[in-house]
Formats: sequence, structure tokens, C-alpha cells
Amino acid sequence: MYEDIVKRLESFGYTVAEVDTWPLNFTMDKVSKSIIDECGVYDSTIDEMVIPIGLTNTVVDMVVGEFLYYKKQSGTLEGFDLDQAIKSVKTGDTTVTFSEKDSDASRFDHLVHSLIAGNRGELASYRKIKW
Repeated sequence: MYEDIVKRLESFGYTVAEVDTWPLNFTMDKVSKSIIDECGVYDSTIDEMVIPIGLTNTVVDMVVGEFLYYKKQSGTLEGFDLDQAIKSVKTGDTTVTFSEKDSDASRFDHLVHSLIAGNRGELASYRKIKW
């Protein structure tokens, strides 16, 4: 999954550096555990809960969104080209197209929000009721 996350970041114009390895792994672990807690399925071959296969892309997008948010908040987001990354965002049936008058910060915030929360609806179809 790490390679998919790196490729997704590259598709937004962000090149992953050596210093990003630990934060990316931490974010991947955090998001994965959150999704497993909410809607994990038991895999008897390895005797543990795993992320449903249908949520792989959702996990990738959520990790990328959380990672970019972390980089922005820590002031270490460099080399991120908003023009390349954000012309429009499509999540499910919803498409948001940004105009030239939208600020870079607004466009970035929309991107991060759509990556983190835009796919949360997909989790509902896998959610388990806990007693």
C-alpha cells in the first residue's frame, strides 16, 4: 500500500523524500487502525482483522489527505504545485471545479478535505455493529 500512497502523492505533484518515510508510515498505520476499528473483517488465515479489499483506494486517499494536512500544519510542505494538483476534485457523484479566483489555501483545504472525508461514505457499506 505504501507504493500506492507514494504514487498518489506524485499524481498531485508532491515528490516523497526520505524524511517523509516515518510520517507516511505513521499516518498509514493510524488510518488503517481507524478503518479496521470501524469496519474491519476477520481473516482466519492470518488470525487478525484486516481492511476490506474494497476500501484500499479509500485508505490511500485518506492517508494522502492526512499526510498533506500534517505537512501543511508543520510548515514543511514544499514542492507542492497546487496548479498541477487541483483543477477539480471528483468524489463519487460530486465534482468540484476551482476557479482562478479561489485562493491557494482554499483550494488546498478543499483537496485535503475531499481526500480525508470525501470517501467516508464508502465505509458505511462495510461497517459492523458492535455490542
